[in-house]
Amino acid sequence: MLKRIFRFIWPTQQMLNLYKKSIRSNGVRVENEDSKRRNEKKSTVVMSGVKRHENLIKKLEDDHRVLMSLVSEIKRDSEAGKWRVVEQGLEEFQSLMTDHLLTETIQLYALLRQKNRHDEEAFSIIVKFSAEMAVISKAVKLLLDNYQNVSVVVSAQHAFDGDWKALRKVLEHRMQREEKDLFPLY
Repeated sequence: MLKRIFRFIWPTQQMLNLYKKSIRSNGVRVENEDSKRRNEKKSTVVMSGVKRHENLIKKLEDDHRVLMSLVSEIKRDSEAGKWRVVEQGLEEFQSLMTDHLLTETIQLYALLRQKNRHDEEAFSIIVKFSAEMAVISKAVKLLLDNYQNVSVVVSAQHAFDGDWKALRKVLEHRMQREEKDLFPLY
């Protein structure tokens, strides 16, 4: 099931265009000189609250290590048939992943958009990463919802390892790309 979702991780051009249009309408990117002058004032006010955090990238990289370590623990527990422990691990994973995604959204993406709003290439990279993460987040939520009662649903136990392996692969790839391509923009 999740393999079908993960095939479409890279956002379509249509999704990117919609995202860019919504950004433009919120005053970060503008179409003409008149609206540019008006919106520069708005974006200065809106964006002036975004502060650079010196240790943010280290924190996000540390989060990646902790999340992937937990993914490995959950895999070992599922292979050992410790389904109640798997459920607890999934709850912990959901909590850590939610915190990580909020940090990325509020601190990383907001500052990157502000910093690179006039650099079309960098801005495009940021938009792609952000849109891709939205798709991954939905897939992760779907997986976690599907396996919240894995200790009592035998059919879920049989399907778990394949879905978890697919998620692990996507997360590893995503985290490597973030650290290589996105974090240097910060």
